[in-house]
Amino acid sequence: MKKQEIFRSCHVYETFMPLQSNENMMVDTMEGLSALNYYQAVETGFFFEPANIRRVRDYCRQNNWELTMWATPTLLAENLNLSTLDAQLREKSVKRTIELLNYAIECGADKIGLPSGSDPGEGEREEAKKVFFDSMCRIADHLASDPEKQVLVEPLDRHAHKKQLIGPIREAVEWFAPLHQQCPNTFIHWDSAHEALGGIDLIESLRVAKPFLSQLHLCNAVTDPSHPMYGDWHMDMGQAPEFKSPGYMTPELGAAILKEIASWPVTDGCKATFVAVEMRSHMGDDMWHKEQTARRFLDRCLELAA
Repeated sequence: MKKQEIFRSCHVYETFMPLQSNENMMVDTMEGLSALNYYQAVETGFFFEPANIRRVRDYCRQNNWELTMWATPTLLAENLNLSTLDAQLREKSVKRTIELLNYAIECGADKIGLPSGSDPGEGEREEAKKVFFDSMCRIADHLASDPEKQVLVEPLDRHAHKKQLIGPIREAVEWFAPLHQQCPNTFIHWDSAHEALGGIDLIESLRVAKPFLSQLHLCNAVTDPSHPMYGDWHMDMGQAPEFKSPGYMTPELGAAILKEIASWPVTDGCKATFVAVEMRSHMGDDMWHKEQTARRFLDRCLELAA
C-alpha cells in the first residue's frame, strides 16, 4: 500500500468567485497562485475559450498542479440535473456533462466533480438514486480509457441547506460502493461543513468515506439553526493567529481531520489526498487576502497535525 501524502489545493472558483463571469480574469489568478509556489493542486469551474483552455493547461503543467474542474456551476446555471426523473431532461443533462468532460480533457483536468441534484423527497428518492447511478456510469465510461482521470461525487447535506440527493454519509457510501465497483474511476469528495451541518461526527464520517476518498474541503459553517448565519455559506475561518469565527471549524479540528487521513494509506487509484480550504469571496472583498487567510489556516492545520 502506498504511504499517504496530503497535497495542498486552492479552490480557485470560490476564492475568486467575483471573477466567475470573466474567464480571462479567472485564469489570470493562476499566475498569482503560481508565484506563491505553495499549491500542488487547483480547483476551478469550466473554461470554454480556446486561449483560456491553453493557458489553464499550461499553468497546470508548469506548476505540476492536479486540476479538479467542478461542473456544478455550469449545470445549475443551465437548469440541468443528472438525477431528475424527467427522462428527457436527464438525457440532456448527461449529454451536456459529457460535452463538459471534453473541455476538461482539453484543459488537462485530472478530476471532474459532479452534483447529485436536489433531493426529490422520500417518495421518489430511491428512484432518483437509481437514475443518478445510471447517469454516473455513462459519464464515467466516457473517461474509462484514461485510468488517471477521476469522476467525483460530493455528498452534501440533505436537510440543512443544500438539500441534495446524495447526502448522509453512510447512505451515500452505501449507494456509492457498487458504483465504484462498476466504475473504478469514481471517487468521493468529502466536505467537512456538510457533515457538520448533518450533525455527524467528522472523524467517524471520514472513516465511513475512507475506501473511496480522493479529496476534501475544510469548510466552516454555523451549525446552530437559530443563528442568522446558519448553513453552508463557505464562510471565513477568521484571522490568524487565533482563527476565531462564529463557525464550528478551528485549526485544532482541521488538524484532527488531516491527522486521521495521514494515518491511512492512500486510497487505491489515487496519487495522494488533496485538501483545500473552501472560503468564498464576495463582491468588494480583497480576494487575495481571502486566499492568504485560507493558506494560513491550512498551514496551521498541517503544523498542528504534524
